[in-house]
Amino acid sequence: MRKLATAALGYSGAVYAAQYVIPRQWQPYAAAVLGVLALISLFLKGNLRLRALLITVSAAFGLVWSWGHYQLVIAPAEELAGREMTVTAKVLDYTVHGQGSDYIFVRLMGDDVPGVKTAIYSFDSSLPELSPGDIITAHVKMASAVSRYGDETNMYTSRGIFALAYLKGDVEVTGRWGLSFLYFPKQIAQAVKKRSELCFPADVSPLMKALLTGDTAKLSKDRRLYTAMGTTGIMHAVAISGTNVAYIVGFVRRLTGRRRRTAAICIPLIIIYIFMSGGSPSVVRAGFMQILLLIAPLLRRENDNLTSMSAVLALLLMINPSSAASVGLQLSFAAMAGVLVITPRIYKPLWSLSEKTKLANTRIGFLIRRCVINSFSSTIGAIAFSTPLVAVHFSYVSLYGVLANMLCLWAMSLCFVLGYLICLTGMAWTGLAAILGWTIAWLLRYVIVLVKFIAGLPFAAVYTSNPFVAWWLVLVYIIFAVSYTLKGKKAFRPALPVCLTAMALCGTIFCSMVFLDTGKGMFTAIDVGQGQCIAVFSKTGTVIVDCGGKGTTRNAGDSAAEYLLGQGRGSIDLLVLTHFHDDHAGGVEALFSRLDIKRLALSIDMSDEDELRDKTLELARASGTEILYVTENLEVAVGGINLRLFAPLGSADSNERGIIVMASIGEFDTLITGDVNATVERKLLSFANLPDIELLIVGHHGSRYSTSQELLDATTPESAIISVGYNNYGHPTTQVLHRLDDAGIDIYRTDLMGNISIKLD
Repeated sequence: MRKLATAALGYSGAVYAAQYVIPRQWQPYAAAVLGVLALISLFLKGNLRLRALLITVSAAFGLVWSWGHYQLVIAPAEELAGREMTVTAKVLDYTVHGQGSDYIFVRLMGDDVPGVKTAIYSFDSSLPELSPGDIITAHVKMASAVSRYGDETNMYTSRGIFALAYLKGDVEVTGRWGLSFLYFPKQIAQAVKKRSELCFPADVSPLMKALLTGDTAKLSKDRRLYTAMGTTGIMHAVAISGTNVAYIVGFVRRLTGRRRRTAAICIPLIIIYIFMSGGSPSVVRAGFMQILLLIAPLLRRENDNLTSMSAVLALLLMINPSSAASVGLQLSFAAMAGVLVITPRIYKPLWSLSEKTKLANTRIGFLIRRCVINSFSSTIGAIAFSTPLVAVHFSYVSLYGVLANMLCLWAMSLCFVLGYLICLTGMAWTGLAAILGWTIAWLLRYVIVLVKFIAGLPFAAVYTSNPFVAWWLVLVYIIFAVSYTLKGKKAFRPALPVCLTAMALCGTIFCSMVFLDTGKGMFTAIDVGQGQCIAVFSKTGTVIVDCGGKGTTRNAGDSAAEYLLGQGRGSIDLLVLTHFHDDHAGGVEALFSRLDIKRLALSIDMSDEDELRDKTLELARASGTEILYVTENLEVAVGGINLRLFAPLGSADSNERGIIVMASIGEFDTLITGDVNATVERKLLSFANLPDIELLIVGHHGSRYSTSQELLDATTPESAIISVGYNNYGHPTTQVLHRLDDAGIDIYRTDLMGNISIKLD
C-alpha cells in the first residue's frame, strides 16, 4: 500500500510544482529530465531502486499531464475569449441569483466548441429558472477563465470552470438531456434548500441552509456573523467540508452499531452527498477516505490512512490538475494530514492523564472524557498544518479557534443531522416540521451568539498585515519543531513550547505597539484595486476617507478592516465618504461589520435615489454611529488630526458633487479630492485659501479630467499617491502622469506598490 502512496505523492508533488514553480513552457523538458533520472535509478539496488522509479516516473507523468491538460482543455476554451456567439449547452445546476448578477453552470455542446464547464453570467436578472439536464441555447460573449482584472488567475480553473460567458440576449430551453435522472442528487439538494426556508425560523434558516447544503448566499448577507465565523475558525462547518461527511458516518454508526450495516448504508449516502454538494475537493477527499475506511474491514484489509489520502489527492489532481490551486483542497488535505500525524500524539497522553481523574470510573465520565479529549485533539491536529495556509490565503490567524470549535461543533453536528430529518419530515407534514425546526433553532441561536461573542473578544484574530504577526507564526512552528526534536526518546511535553508561544505572542503585541507607533501620524493609501481608501492615523485618532474598490477579488471593506486591525486599531473615529460610487463606498458594509465606526461624514442630495447611500445610512443607524451631514464647510478635529470638509461645489453627476477633504497633522497637509473634475477644482481654488501641501491623493484615480495644472500650481504638493487598479479607463492617464512629473512631484501608485504609507516622525 505504501508503494501506491509513494507514486501518488510523486505525481501530486509534480502537479503542485507545475502549478506554482515550473513555467508551463518548461514542463515537458522537466519531465524529460525526470525520465533520465528514472533510467539512472535502474542502477540502484533493492527497495531504493523501486522507490526512486516510482517517484521519478509518477512525477514525470504529473508534469506531462499538467502540461497536456492545459493544451487539450484550457487552451481551446481560451481561444473562444472575446467572441460573441450563440452556444448550445447542457445545464449542470440550478440558476443562482447572486448580488448584482445571476449565473448558471453549463457544459458547452457542439463540434465547434470545446465541451468544457462554463459559467454564464447575467447582470440584468434576465436569466430564467433552469434545472440540471436542461438543454439551452443562448447568445453570449465568451471570456477568459484564466485572466481576471488583467492578471492570470486560477480562481475558476481550480473549480473546474474553464470558460466564462456573459449573456447578451434571451435563453431558450430547447430540450432535456436523456439521462437527466442522474441529476437526482442536485434535485435533493434543491428540495432541502427550499424546505430549510419553510421549516426553520427566518433568523436561523440562512445558517441551517448553509450547514445542510453549503449554500452561503443568504448567510453572507449577515456580514457580521459571516465574518465572525471566519474569524473564529468554524466556517469549515458550513462550507460543505469533510466535517459534514463525518457527521453522516457518525450518525449512521450510532443507529446501526454494526460494521457491515454502517458500510452498506453510508457508502451510497456518501456518494449521493458528494454529488449533492457539487463535488467540492474537501467533500470528495473526506468521502473517498471514509469509503475506504468502511470497506477495508469488510475486505479483511487494514486501512492505511496515508495511502488513502495520497491516492485521493492524486485522483483529484488527475481529474483536474488546476485544482491544485483550490484553497478548499489545500486546507482539507492539510487539516487531514494534521489529524493523522498530530491528533494521536495529543489524544493518548491526555487520555492517560484523564484516567487518573474522578470521571474515569463512571459511564458518563467516560463519555465526557472521550468527547472533550477527542474534540480538543482533533481540533489541534486539524489547525496544526492548516493555519499557515489560512494565514497565506486569508491573512489572519484565529487565536480562539480551538475554543470556538469545542463549544460549537457538537451543536452544529446535531443541527446537521436533525436538520435533514426535519426537512424530510417537512416534505410530508410541514406543520410538524416547523414545530421541530423552532425547537432546533435554539441550538443554532446558541452557535450564533457564541460565535459573535468569541469574535468580539480582544485579539480574537491577529492579522499578517502586521509583519510581527507573520514572524510570530513562523517562530511558533520553529519552537514546536525544535522542542519535538530535542525530546529524544522521552514523551513530548507541550507545556514548555506552549508557554514560549504565549510569551512570544505577548512580545509580538508589545513590539507592535512600539514599532507600529505612528509617531506624529501616518497617511496610508490602502490597495483596494480600482478605488480609494485612505487611512489617516495619529497616536489617538483614526480617520478613513472612502472605502471602495473594483478589480480585485477582495472586498475593500475587508482589506481596510484587516489593515487597521493589523495596526492595532479596532475602531474608526471618523469615516468620510466623498460620494456614493462603488469604487469609493462599496466596502462600507463590510467595514461596519468588522469595526466600530463612531462618526460618519457624508453629503446627502435626497433628490437622487441611491441604494448604496440608503444602505449606508441604515447601517450607521443600526450601529449607533453619529451621522454628520456635510451641507456646508466643516472643520473637525480627531485626536490630533485636523480635517477641513468642503461641501460639494459641483451640480452635475455624483463625482462633481463629492466632498473634498483636507487632512492635516501638524504642518503636514494632505488634499483628497475624490472624483471631482478640473472645473470643481478651480471652484475650490477660487474661494478656499489652500496652503502648500505635502501630499496629494490624485483625483479620480488619475483621470485626465482631474488633477489640473491650476491645482498643482496652487498647492505645490511634494508627493502624490494614485489609488488605482486594473481598469478599462486608461487610469492613470499619461496626461496626469506628465503633469505630475513636470512639476517634480514624487509619484506613488497602489497598483504597482500595494499599500502606500507615509509616516510622520
